[in-house]
Amino acid sequence: MYKEGEAIIRDSISCEKPMVAKVWAPGAHSLGASLALACDFVYAADDATFSDPHLSGFAVPPGDGGALLWPARIGLTRAREFLLTGRVATADEAVEIGLINKSVPAESLDAEVDVLVAKLKSYDTFALKMSKKWLNQYVLQDLNTVGLGMLTAEGMLLAGGALSSAGDFLDTQK
Repeated sequence: MYKEGEAIIRDSISCEKPMVAKVWAPGAHSLGASLALACDFVYAADDATFSDPHLSGFAVPPGDGGALLWPARIGLTRAREFLLTGRVATADEAVEIGLINKSVPAESLDAEVDVLVAKLKSYDTFALKMSKKWLNQYVLQDLNTVGLGMLTAEGMLLAGGALSSAGDFLDTQK
């Protein structure tokens, strides 16, 4: 299951065509956020929110790509604030900090995405493909280096046993 999760993130990033995430309320959280952030463009309804509560809500590390994708978009300092606390960003704040591209009223979201897609379709296919490839190289390099390990660690923790073992260990350290 975890290899499939990594493949989805990797395929989104390395897809030759630009990927556009259209996010409606309530928003994109945990794996949903990672799937959206793996896209080249993220447009959201202004009532949508974004977070990655892996640690704060599920007591597991953000192994589905969030630990790579959030810092790639907003920098390590800001990513720590969201990933280590589970803080939620509104769509407008997500635009302001560079997490997503655009926040629009929900009734305008389809039209805004259609405008973007039409613009992308007007470009030379080869030039667009190569531009995307070069822009995403460092994220793919990082994913190739640590991606499988992150997903495997998350999977082991979710499979059971590891969480109680970690808790037992921490209790003995007090």
